[in-house]
Amino acid sequence: PSGGSGIVMRTCTVTAGLPTWAAPAATTTTKWANFNGADGTINASSGVSGIVRNAAGRYTITWSPAFSNANYAVSGSAGGNGNINYFRLFDTTPLTATDTIISTNNQNGTETDSALVTIIAVGT
Repeated sequence: PSGGSGIVMRTCTVTAGLPTWAAPAATTTTKWANFNGADGTINASSGVSGIVRNAAGRYTITWSPAFSNANYAVSGSAGGNGNINYFRLFDTTPLTATDTIISTNNQNGTETDSALVTIIAVGT
């Protein structure tokens, strides 16, 4: 599928020697990005149409194509500027099928830009 790798599982039932294939299960899609946290410039990605730096350490990631719903998993990392930085989902904004908001924070909890931010999301 476009925007990520996918696996389609189908079940085969044999009755009277004839196979019957069930409809495929939902396809799992992986979308990811590696970007510069100072300005949101994408270094490499798959399934990401854009990254907007909303403020220091806060970014909106737009998925393309969108996930089928907001029930996907997200993980990431931040660092590369000599500080201890943390990656987190922005607490007050729920995931949507089309985008998510993340933040990178320093060890004091202050949102701060990271030289390198990575994000990966897996869903349907």
